[in-house]
Amino acid sequence: MHTTPVPVSAENDITNGATSHVLLMMLAHPDLWECAAPMNHKPGSWAGRHSLTTNVLFNKQRIVLDGHDQGPLLQHLPFNDPYRALKSNRKTVYAASRVRANGTPVACTTTTKFNMIACGDPVSLPLVNNISNEDHCLYIGLAADDETKGDVAIVIGIATDLIAFAVACATGSPLATEAEDFLGDFFGVDPVKMVIGADLGLVASIIISGASGWKEPITYKLESGNGFRAMTHEISYNPATGEWAHKGTQNTVGIGKSEYGGPIYTPAKAPAPTLDAAASGERL
Repeated sequence: MHTTPVPVSAENDITNGATSHVLLMMLAHPDLWECAAPMNHKPGSWAGRHSLTTNVLFNKQRIVLDGHDQGPLLQHLPFNDPYRALKSNRKTVYAASRVRANGTPVACTTTTKFNMIACGDPVSLPLVNNISNEDHCLYIGLAADDETKGDVAIVIGIATDLIAFAVACATGSPLATEAEDFLGDFFGVDPVKMVIGADLGLVASIIISGASGWKEPITYKLESGNGFRAMTHEISYNPATGEWAHKGTQNTVGIGKSEYGGPIYTPAKAPAPTLDAAASGERL
């Protein structure tokens, strides 16, 4: 299988890049640039958004894993709208499923490829990169199917944002201009966007699983987040084994990250042939 060598990302690596906050020019403060920030951006740690190794180190630094988010309180230029900074996020998208550390796939991003998703209005786009890991001597292999999964995740994210924005425009103002909207962003959940993303992800996972010969699991993943907490819950079905499983995460400000999950249903294995069957001449 073809793989692309990618340098690991360590906790002190720096990311930056363009931002899509400028897409809605009617906003009072359209920002153009995501300012430089380390992978271990401290507010992200306080908010429980980081996904880093615990005891697997590179150059005495923790390694960035799948699901890592640097936000919140990331700075923007030229205005750095405080409301936007409070809601900000910067997430890895690509990960090497066959290279794991502490049981989690290792994240992949470089200066020129495998961009991270940065917060935006009304669409979050893959415009941010790790600008400091090209000199690392430790590389991992990103398989072609993992690259495809990252590409699909980006498309799903963009489609989810666009559809949710269209729904918001059709049902009311898409911009948070009232106190209840502001509080909703920090403590509420957007069920419409959550279901749209989960439905699109389900279709994509079915396509990916079929392309792999039904070796990849089919998943339905609900994701929601606000300024106080980010949550995910995923139900998966493995066509190759018939197994059903679930897993979830909660990232809460001041508390940190918690994970849960396990099998839902595991098919019973066929009983092994017995010596009595062999002695009676039955075919084994």
